[in-house]
Amino acid sequence: MHRHTVVATSFHMLNGRVRAFSAHMQRLVTQIPAAAAYEDEIREKLRCAGPDVFVTILAENHGYNVEIRPSRPFSPTITVDAHGHTDERESPGIRGRDQAWQSRAQAASRRRGADTGLLINERGRAISPIEGSFLVLQGDIVFHSTHERALPSVLETPVMNYLLTQGATPKARPEGFDIEEMRRAEVWFISSFSGIQLVEAWMEYGSVFRIGEKRPVAAFMPTFSEVNQHLWDEAETV
Repeated sequence: MHRHTVVATSFHMLNGRVRAFSAHMQRLVTQIPAAAAYEDEIREKLRCAGPDVFVTILAENHGYNVEIRPSRPFSPTITVDAHGHTDERESPGIRGRDQAWQSRAQAASRRRGADTGLLINERGRAISPIEGSFLVLQGDIVFHSTHERALPSVLETPVMNYLLTQGATPKARPEGFDIEEMRRAEVWFISSFSGIQLVEAWMEYGSVFRIGEKRPVAAFMPTFSEVNQHLWDEAETV
């Protein structure tokens, strides 16, 4: 497969079920319309996979590849690097095309002692995690990035939809976020591998700054664990 023709989507499959599987397929079809013809074959390969696996589907006009590997444990909470990475992705709107650069950014944040990091624009404002999405919760408002270079996780939409049914108010942020503002809020990182992870601390200049136990959100706002459970309750069988 040539780099310029490949589109990817990745997810965690548990006991033959995938959160928002149809949306993952739609991500492929939007960029590679021919991928619609591969869906039945892809589903068949997934049905033959193990009970708890990570999956990456690579599609191009003339074929596809399904990569399956054992899942790995991940923490429900994370520490985030407060020093953002200036976004240098060449194709920010297409999943998988800048994986090498994103992996280097991720490694840099881990060397600083964090689990992951942020992408920032030329003004130093956070536009997204290195991969996936984040939501910033404050009071009854759920802020989400709509920056032109942000590529939301497939799971962002079902998470937002569920929060709206619980009474939350959405607010788009096309200009990104001030990192200090994020540190005063409750922040959820979202990916199709790990679901929602709660930011429990920020790493800055080698020091860890933990978030207080009192949630800065309205009492009715569900916890990230409750929303994670909802996502699995609604997961699709392949």
